[in-house]
Amino acid sequence: MIGPVLFGLAAWCAAGTVALADPVASTRVAVLARWWWLPLFVGAAAGVRPFRTSFWNATPALLATVAYWPIPLSPPLLLWTGRLAWLPVLVTLAAVVVPAGTGEENAPDTVPEGRVAPRRSLLLAALFSACLSVVVAWSLHSQLPRGDEWHYLMMTQSLRKDGDLRIENNHVQRDYESFYAGTLPPDFLRRGTDGQIYSIHAPGVAVLVLPLFALFGYAGAQASLIVVAAAAGALVWLIGWRAAADRRAAWFAWASVAGSVPFLFQSVTVFPDMFGALAVAGALAIYMALSRPGTLVGSTTLVAPSLLLAALPWFHTRFVILSVTFGTFIAWRVLTDSSRATPVRARRVALLLAVPAVSAASWFLFFYLIYGTPNPLAPYGDQPGTRWGYIPGALAGLWLDQQFGLLTYAPVLALAGWGWWRRLGAGCYSARAGAAALLLYAAAVGTYWMWWGGVPATPARFLTAVLPVLAPPVAVAWTQMDRSGRAMAVVLLALSVTMSIVTLGVDHGALAWNVRGTQAEWLVWLRPSADIQHLWPSFFWRLTPGEVRTELWFGVHALLWLMLFAATAWLVSVLARKRSTAAQILAAWWVPLTLMLAALVWWPLTGSVGIRAESSQMGVLHAMAQRGRVAIRVVPGARWTSATLADVHVRIPILEVSDDTPVPAAVVRGVPPGQYDLRVRNASTDGGMAAIALGTEPRTYRTVPLATLSGQAYRLSLPAGAERLTVRIDRPTGDLASLYLVPVALGRQRPARAIAVQRYGDTDVFFCDDQVFIEPDGFWVKGGRSGRILIAPSGASRVVNLELGNGPAENRVRLETAGGTSEVVLAASAVTRISLPLDDEGAAWLGVTSAAQFRPSATTPGGDDRLLGVRVRVVP
Repeated sequence: MIGPVLFGLAAWCAAGTVALADPVASTRVAVLARWWWLPLFVGAAAGVRPFRTSFWNATPALLATVAYWPIPLSPPLLLWTGRLAWLPVLVTLAAVVVPAGTGEENAPDTVPEGRVAPRRSLLLAALFSACLSVVVAWSLHSQLPRGDEWHYLMMTQSLRKDGDLRIENNHVQRDYESFYAGTLPPDFLRRGTDGQIYSIHAPGVAVLVLPLFALFGYAGAQASLIVVAAAAGALVWLIGWRAAADRRAAWFAWASVAGSVPFLFQSVTVFPDMFGALAVAGALAIYMALSRPGTLVGSTTLVAPSLLLAALPWFHTRFVILSVTFGTFIAWRVLTDSSRATPVRARRVALLLAVPAVSAASWFLFFYLIYGTPNPLAPYGDQPGTRWGYIPGALAGLWLDQQFGLLTYAPVLALAGWGWWRRLGAGCYSARAGAAALLLYAAAVGTYWMWWGGVPATPARFLTAVLPVLAPPVAVAWTQMDRSGRAMAVVLLALSVTMSIVTLGVDHGALAWNVRGTQAEWLVWLRPSADIQHLWPSFFWRLTPGEVRTELWFGVHALLWLMLFAATAWLVSVLARKRSTAAQILAAWWVPLTLMLAALVWWPLTGSVGIRAESSQMGVLHAMAQRGRVAIRVVPGARWTSATLADVHVRIPILEVSDDTPVPAAVVRGVPPGQYDLRVRNASTDGGMAAIALGTEPRTYRTVPLATLSGQAYRLSLPAGAERLTVRIDRPTGDLASLYLVPVALGRQRPARAIAVQRYGDTDVFFCDDQVFIEPDGFWVKGGRSGRILIAPSGASRVVNLELGNGPAENRVRLETAGGTSEVVLAASAVTRISLPLDDEGAAWLGVTSAAQFRPSATTPGGDDRLLGVRVRVVP
């Protein structure tokens, strides 16, 4: 039981929360997990046989316990704090479950005679893909639709209502109100020759989702994409099986591709990329069948890829690269098929190319009729924004950027490089076709500056269409690996699946969207005390937009990462061959030790001290606010002692700016409810002002004067906490010597943290979502939406009085308070008052839902265009 006890102890430590008490000191504060988790983790570990047979198999997980040791820790060891403490536990568990044995190498593009694709496995792959998509749709329901989805749906509305693609009248008629609450302008850059507005987006998606959208709205559109994803998932399994002739390899390849963040996300969003993945998978499946000696592919079977490739340009102009590439490869295989007579081959090629030829002619005619030119770039105006110099940086960013890179979110797909190396050297036809399509398509995407897909954007969206070409080399890599290689492969798969769960599951997928910047949302969520944001490569860290030379720093960083991981993987494989019994242990150590080695190399090169503790400190404060959990101080060279709030000093990083305009001096995120002292030390001989705000808007919560050459503390009351606390000053931030946020008392946990605040008289109203319109004398809850607020008067009264004002139609308003739920029926233009009791912290939580909605501009031309529900005012 030594192994299970060690692993259970490591998991129990990871379930706790630990952070530096002060970034300039070595003392740490830890909040222990509940005691009964320890026997549960030990009992679960006892069910894993490798932990019982050798306790050494559990030792890599002990990295999660290091932060609790009363010894000095260097910054690389502080990586295993916050949620990142679970990584050693995860990789240890993944490494020991690797199946025994290795696969046998098969000839390129061949499957043993008599072997046909198991239909049951294909059906299961389709079913599992659909089920995963349904789960993702449920998780993201509060986030979608958004971005360009609105514009694809507007084309669908135009087709449904008018039977055309002229969308200007549909925007005027607000045909988007069923899926968009505000005012949606048409997305176009150039009008057609008839003076009408046509969307900049291709119409293929609108046509695809039209039938189910007409019946079920946005849910029907999602269902259309889920069906496409299910078919793509089945084909991914098929091409993996055809490449490796091994079921385990096929399922590994399917899990690697279909379980990745881009594939899962695009399976439920109204974008063209999932259809692109289906077409690529179908074309590659046919090409692999044609490349297998002795395999008969009937003429009618060629119609399927022909239709898919013909449809690709109608979904997006960039898909032309894929259509032409795979069409050329398939046509060449048909034309060089020595088993058939020359006239038969010619007829088969004609059959294959007939539909694409008609589709291509119609496609060019489409642009000519609308824009007066057959140029497919006509919708983008006179300057499409392409540049060859963008390609190198874009290729690196598409794979390794911390916000948008494919391998960042699905590192297991890096195994495709190994599989391609094995197959290309053996003259594999499908490997050549897949590699050529991927490189050409990625280069075409990279010619645009916006290779990441928009602002905000999701990971590697533009690579989703070519994800299926990675399945065959991944499956081949699985069959070529020894035990240590498979253990590392399983570790990478576990990390990829975990990234998908975290990215798409936390806060209903809030981590999936990133605004291009120097840190990814998922890295912030991990909350380690180490500076992991500057450890992982970021395309935008030292970037000057449009200047290609400024991308060099990212390229160097990305190259170092690839070289380091490749070198350590090679070293693990060499050591494992010398001592095969340690293969799984070495594989478990591989990722954590590589990360720490990267920190030792990279932080000195960038000038980082390796510590960024504010996020993990907020995690400790959240944990301390929960009752029944013990907090301890971990003092190097001493015994553990009990900890209090006074031990936690959150040092807020000060941004480097040099102009005299009011800018954010510092930002801290995830502040729990409570009372805080904001301690500012001013290094300037001048005074000045500091403005404190919640959220990203410049709406000020408090304004405080800055004393000269001294430190001062300002008390902040945050009964709803703060999703983002911002400090702005009226001078360069170099004047600030330090900025600390020190907790005085923690409040009760609220359903959500505040993202904005407005003061009405002597009452602070904290807004905990974006479902309200804030005004100087009150606020409107959006029509058909629910707003969550916290009201905190500063007077001695034990109640707060509110006035509800209705719009021009009868409305049912649901109120959710600490005392329960009630409903108020308001007549047109009616006004009523309600009183809410305050809790023991002097605040009142309120949820307001307005069933009715109206736009003032509907009755007053040129007036307010917002979609309003019910008005709320604080009254005496």
